[in-house]
Amino acid sequence: MRYLTVNDVKAAVPNDILARLTDDDTSHSITEKVIDDAKIEAAILWAEAYVDAVLAKRYVVPLDLESIGSDGARDLIKESCLQMTVYRLYSRVEQEGVVKDKRELADRTLAALASGKIEIPGAQERARVRIRYQAPDPRFSVNTGEE
Repeated sequence: MRYLTVNDVKAAVPNDILARLTDDDTSHSITEKVIDDAKIEAAILWAEAYVDAVLAKRYVVPLDLESIGSDGARDLIKESCLQMTVYRLYSRVEQEGVVKDKRELADRTLAALASGKIEIPGAQERARVRIRYQAPDPRFSVNTGEE
């Protein structure tokens, strides 16, 4: 299940910024730059894999957004994926403080979802297996036999 589309990214990020982040042709001036959808798609795939890797601690991934019973939870997942996509696009060309903040916000949100601090209603949780260890009775004694 996909969390984000290229059109979602285009709706959230101004075209001139997307063109600057995805057009690698150095012969293009700033006004000649064009948006490269393939680079946006690659960033989305990376972000979705990242989101799934974090949420896999608690949930069966990929999440089925249609079965999630809360618009807010769906929006959190999509927004976290969007922030990680934007971070990935910026990281191709430069590191900016604002983008670092976006990644940190997405990381905190995903960590809260994975830990259960924020629930995803309708998402299938992973079975939690409790591991129990059993050892044979000890065969030694602290009694040295001295009296």
